[in-house]
Amino acid sequence: HGVASAIVEFLLKKAPLNKTIYCIPFEHLVPFYKKFGFKLCMNHDVVPKELLDKYLWCKGKYPQATALLVL
Repeated sequence: HGVASAIVEFLLKKAPLNKTIYCIPFEHLVPFYKKFGFKLCMNHDVVPKELLDKYLWCKGKYPQATALLVL
């Protein structure tokens, strides 16, 4: 029905310009977020510590694989 896309589009429109946006979805959702311009975050050195800690927590907590995306 397009609800998820509408929510992501709304949130991205509300985001401050020129701000880095991160997303921690389950890996099977990566193609969905790539439609909005998100890419896999390959350089974890630039990720804020709190966000990296959350990503690592998710990787250890959930049985499904998680990804760290950046826009």
